[in-house]
Amino acid sequence: MPTLAYLLFAYGIAFGIQNKATFLRGKTEFLDALVKCTYCIGFHAGWLAWIAYWLLESPSLGAGWMATTMNVVLSVLIWGLSSAAFSYGIDTAIRWFEDRAK
Repeated sequence: MPTLAYLLFAYGIAFGIQNKATFLRGKTEFLDALVKCTYCIGFHAGWLAWIAYWLLESPSLGAGWMATTMNVVLSVLIWGLSSAAFSYGIDTAIRWFEDRAK
């Protein structure tokens, strides 16, 4: 079952692809349609987040410097994108409340 951190991580991936990865625009009609579809991008962000979860949480990866390095890299990525998603959500909510208070 996904945790809030991994769901926020998936959202961070999806938001980043849709709004920041401008190099993906205009390549093909299919790619343009995919990037515009939040449901579609959300699905792909979900399996990418699952891979990160599996790499971090799987006991079968074993110990060693490579596994430890991968855990650190993925943890930093997950924390960064989760924080970005959370910050965006809070900022949007605050703006909504500010607009209604006027």
